[in-house]
Amino acid sequence: MKKHLLITCYLLATSSVLSAQTTTITLQPGPNDGKDAELFSCVPCGYADNNYGNKQDFDAIAWTNNGDESNVRSLIQFDLSSIPAGATIVDARLSLYNYPGSLEGGHFSSIFSPNASKIQRITSNWDEQTVTWNNQPTATKLNQVSLHKTTSSNQSFPNINVTVLVQDMIDHPATSFGFRLRLKKEHTFRKLIFASSDNLDASIRPKLKITYSGPSPKIGKEITEAGQSAGVNESLEVFPNPAKDIVNISFDSDQDTPAYLKIYNITGSEVYNRAFHLMEGENDFSLQSLTWVKGIYIVSMTTSKNVVTKKLIVE
Repeated sequence: MKKHLLITCYLLATSSVLSAQTTTITLQPGPNDGKDAELFSCVPCGYADNNYGNKQDFDAIAWTNNGDESNVRSLIQFDLSSIPAGATIVDARLSLYNYPGSLEGGHFSSIFSPNASKIQRITSNWDEQTVTWNNQPTATKLNQVSLHKTTSSNQSFPNINVTVLVQDMIDHPATSFGFRLRLKKEHTFRKLIFASSDNLDASIRPKLKITYSGPSPKIGKEITEAGQSAGVNESLEVFPNPAKDIVNISFDSDQDTPAYLKIYNITGSEVYNRAFHLMEGENDFSLQSLTWVKGIYIVSMTTSKNVVTKKLIVE
């Protein structure tokens, strides 16, 4: 039997997850339990095959060394083992702090060389003590988070919204091995200078604060592009797509169940979050998108069995 549930709201309206128990953890490891490393590309300098897993810096740089191009990227992996499989990430914030004692100096950005950067999910395993530029792990652009250029030479970046990236890590642990920081354009001259987990000043080491709910029962099923997981009769449809004034969301559930509808923008910021009770059959929602910023959004529906996502384009 077909069921209809109509919800009309503006994207910027505030809403909270109802009747959901949440847990918050803060991770800020040090030299003994942290895992991060820098990667240097300068081949003539001999850097590309060197390991820099114990540096106090966590940088992204495009510079030169004795006239040779020398780029730097940084990797970090937090221990997420305390978060149960199937959990819903309500909020995740990464904080990177400037390292004033760095031998690299401070951030450098100019009109012609802006140091805008991006944080990406690492998709293959790596070892802190053996990783180099030449054997660096792979990373994906999916749900990557963009950081604007710095406005001062000693700026910190607290509370970067990495909610979607962390959710990806929980949903796909076999292909999730931390964050990679790199410049958007690795062209000289530009720098980002942060502290690493090996920094002697514990207050400026990278920090990740995560709030999650659940867990839901373990899923263990891969979500297909069609929005339906193998062996689970749940599907998500978003239309029209691209959308303009109205976005219609239809979710076919095989049981009565609590659920969460979340929408994220392309930078990973959560822009809509609502908890409600799905009814067995087709559940229809209508959201007014007239005031939405044009761009790409991710629509996510979490039930007791599944997490199903769809990409939405707003024109």
